[in-house]
Amino acid sequence: MKSPLAALLVAFVTLPGVAQPPPDVERLASDARRALQGQGDPEGLARARQRWPEQEKQIEIAIAHQDRAARTGGMEKDQALDTYVTKAEMTDTALDHYLAGRMLGITGDQGKLDEARTHFERAITIDPYFYWAHHGLATFFANREQHEAAAKKYQQVLDLNPEFANSRRGLALCYVRLNRPADAEAQVRRILEANPNEVETLMLLGSILSERGRHADAIAAYESAQRLRPDLPQIKPELARCYARADQADRALTLYDEAIRADAGDWRSCIGAAEILVRQGHNHRAADYLQQALDRLPVTVKAERSNLEERIQMLRVRPEHEKVDTNRKMPADWITQLKNAPEAEKRREAIQIVARFPWTDPIVPQTLLEALQDQDPTVRTLALRALGKEWPREEFQDLATIVRILLRDRNESVRAMAARVLSDGGHPIAVPAMVRALDDQSPRVMWELHRGLNLLTYAYIEVVDPPESPDAAERLRLAKAWRAWYADNRDRYRKFEEEPR
Repeated sequence: MKSPLAALLVAFVTLPGVAQPPPDVERLASDARRALQGQGDPEGLARARQRWPEQEKQIEIAIAHQDRAARTGGMEKDQALDTYVTKAEMTDTALDHYLAGRMLGITGDQGKLDEARTHFERAITIDPYFYWAHHGLATFFANREQHEAAAKKYQQVLDLNPEFANSRRGLALCYVRLNRPADAEAQVRRILEANPNEVETLMLLGSILSERGRHADAIAAYESAQRLRPDLPQIKPELARCYARADQADRALTLYDEAIRADAGDWRSCIGAAEILVRQGHNHRAADYLQQALDRLPVTVKAERSNLEERIQMLRVRPEHEKVDTNRKMPADWITQLKNAPEAEKRREAIQIVARFPWTDPIVPQTLLEALQDQDPTVRTLALRALGKEWPREEFQDLATIVRILLRDRNESVRAMAARVLSDGGHPIAVPAMVRALDDQSPRVMWELHRGLNLLTYAYIEVVDPPESPDAAERLRLAKAWRAWYADNRDRYRKFEEEPR
């Protein structure tokens, strides 16, 4: 997972170009499943299982070495990488190919993932029953955000070895990305049946339960994790969010304060505490927390800075204390209305409110992403606009992967907003998708595509914007000019192209 926001890009659409394992690996995996059923080569499976204990010991030692080298970086990481890759080439064993692939995968270099995949596939070719290699290939797909393919591979691992918690956890995370929370919860609970004290798994359970609205159960999971690891700083903010969602404001504030004192870089907890105080009518105290958040804000988080400054000013000019309208809807109420109201008018009302919420709680961007599926085009358009405005520019490629699909939306306003969001994001991933959309028959969408391509490419093709209603001949001429330019410059953008369906 690249970041908390990237993790929220749930698979609410079928993304184009989702790669699948090559046929030979699929055949070998099928052979392994047949062997489990007593068909095919059950003796080969039995021999492989005899090798597992020794292989697991060697993998445990190698993982400790690899992780240490990756953390240290520099020459130590480079030497470890060279050692494992060279050994795999010399020995050509399933174990060494797996370890080479794993080392390539943890370097942090996205360009080495394809090479890692080659080693995992070679390991499976050598030993179809070596479940670690299947796990490595599943993790490759997960790192590529190809969660359907990853889930399939993780399940193949569990067919071979149902006790392998790493793959079960990976499968649970895939189900989270695929918006299958009930299936994710079932996998996590299966892990906890065998290992009830795994802190990482307890926190994953808390996250899943919280997103399902089961806040009391989520609190219990997080508190279990806290009892086991009271020193772990990320538990308190998660607990505080759960208590806030469960309308236990005092407990949430106490936990936010503890988190703020424990971690001088935690600015999100400052915003979480401020949100509670705003709802209670304590405007100036809320402004004080927002100022703390602003003081702690990393330089790289640019979009949030201006938003915080504006909110602090607005709270300072309001009375120090205000009487709270007990009938006023809370953020959770607006989110529920947006998700569940049958009337489009009520969902439109809710999206306008939710779009202004700060992104302290991951449920806000997640709700906006889910709103891109709404049946009402106005809701989809407003959700797009909010996501485009607030999504961090350093992570824009993740959002653009979804937004570019909406250039094919059935509604003109949605397509136009998608083009505007892609234009303003400033990432070259938008260029191939926008060129591909140039056959759009809407003058409004064509205006946005032309404007955006000039912003993104500096091609300066008729820099003066086209007329508000370019006729068919004008649209055809502009599209032809852009396609000719793209043909001459395609090498710069080829890696961002969508694979044909």
